[in-house]
Amino acid sequence: MKRLSKIFYSMICMVICFTFMSFSVSAAGPRDGEVVDGSLLTSDTHSEGTWNALARGALLSSGTSGISNGGNGIVYISGKTICNRVCDNVEVNLYLERLVGNSWVSVVQRYNTSYNTTQATYSTSILVDKGYYYRVKGGHTATKGSTTDMTTSYSNGIYIG
Repeated sequence: MKRLSKIFYSMICMVICFTFMSFSVSAAGPRDGEVVDGSLLTSDTHSEGTWNALARGALLSSGTSGISNGGNGIVYISGKTICNRVCDNVEVNLYLERLVGNSWVSVVQRYNTSYNTTQATYSTSILVDKGYYYRVKGGHTATKGSTTDMTTSYSNGIYIG
């Protein structure tokens, strides 16, 4: 009886181990962990990059660019530009980029300009080719009178498999 009990518990342990091993298999990207042009390559489902002003006084306060994996080759991209004060024009430019070799190549650009305000936002969904890493480069611009501030934010690269 004691021997039968040990065999039973051994079988249970093996089943549990095999179950966990099958769950740990994922659609990891082939280059996860590498950094290309400042963006970490990951299999995360979402990434957001933010630029923040070091000192108050410039027009721009922060800029954000983000990307999310919506499944079935759909990615959601978004961005926001925030200013310290009301500006004549506030722009957010989003560049969806795909990693080809060791270079990021622009796939599509989307933008929004808002007037007499402190912020501009934009978000959309895009159908992309699977099997690549994608990131979003955000261009953030604010203009008040003859003064223009510009900066850039980058998300990490996420694998769309």
